[in-house]
Amino acid sequence: MRRTLSPCAVRADGTHLPLYRVEYADRRVGEDFLQDALNKSPALLPVEEIDPAFAPLASLGRELAGIDNLFLSAGGRPVLVETKLWRNPESVREVVGQILDYAVAMGSWSYGNLERAARESQDSPLAPGESLHRYMARRCPEEVLAERDFVDAVQKSLRNGRFLLLIVGDGIREGVERMVECLHEHPQRHFTFGLVELGIYENPAWFEGQVLLPSLVAKTTEIVRAVVRVETTGPASVSVVTEAPASDAPGNPQRRTLSAAEFFGALPDACTRALYERMLRLADELGLGRTWRSSSVSLRLTDPGGSGRELTLLVLNTRGEIYTGWLQNQLLRLDLPVAISTGFVRTVCSIFQTVSPHASLPSALSRNLTAAEVADRFDELADALRETIEAIRTASRDG
Repeated sequence: MRRTLSPCAVRADGTHLPLYRVEYADRRVGEDFLQDALNKSPALLPVEEIDPAFAPLASLGRELAGIDNLFLSAGGRPVLVETKLWRNPESVREVVGQILDYAVAMGSWSYGNLERAARESQDSPLAPGESLHRYMARRCPEEVLAERDFVDAVQKSLRNGRFLLLIVGDGIREGVERMVECLHEHPQRHFTFGLVELGIYENPAWFEGQVLLPSLVAKTTEIVRAVVRVETTGPASVSVVTEAPASDAPGNPQRRTLSAAEFFGALPDACTRALYERMLRLADELGLGRTWRSSSVSLRLTDPGGSGRELTLLVLNTRGEIYTGWLQNQLLRLDLPVAISTGFVRTVCSIFQTVSPHASLPSALSRNLTAAEVADRFDELADALRETIEAIRTASRDG
């Protein structure tokens, strides 16, 4: 439990400004303050540390069916947040039980129910007449799924309980192990839990306002998948098979996330799976990272200039389709030549001659490539990726 953080601000002239923690006993701070802060700044929630499938987030508002804050990821996964000040006489188990109740109830919702709840929520972010998908595309334009895929992903998440449940407060003062006890009450669900401490700091002598500093105190990290088999022919029998953890791809020792397991389980055939595993090995060779969603994986290059931003080169989806990402906009934000993205697309089109640049967006393809097409011209596509990565690195050095 992290309770002694002491950050400071550094001015341009090198002056260090100490920041002092605002205790939650201070009556200026209430649960409404926390809810409003999270609603306005979803990035305060460290969801990437728990499971990247839940990022990026957009707020759906406050007080939805009793839920303090509700968020939705670009991939269609809900994040439920309960804000609690531990000066209030509630135990961890009671709070977790409360958020579990909300999550179980939400499991019976449809996509339409979720959209309606977002429209009717306190501080609803949806513009009049705006659909949920259009709102998500406005907030997460580079990450949101196509509308059909997005609706399907949300429906699947609601049906299977693919939720992230977060309790956000000023520090957990009781045994965190009590939280885990509640997980066994709903084994059929796939809830993931996290406890987040949100520190508030200020220095009234130097500036007005506060600095918010989130930290992840605890999370449920172990994912165990089990198959229950019931034999009804002959004497009835029940057997349970637990799936051992698997790696993301051959040669990668990292444990597969739930999203990766879902992704590979949803591929249409063995040929697509073989191609995708080959592409992931190529990504490792080229130094590309990967971001898993339940229905896609993005291959990304971290900005060589050191900004920490990522450049999406290719996206592979569970329908066996491959397409270029949002490289043009990402290059623009880094002040790098956008011609790199259009050049990459032209090269891809020269390899796959039944494809052309998109009519209104020359940095995208007119249609997605199929796994079969890419398998036939894999080496040429790999060379195009190498050339594009080198062009980005060169432009970054020269800039």
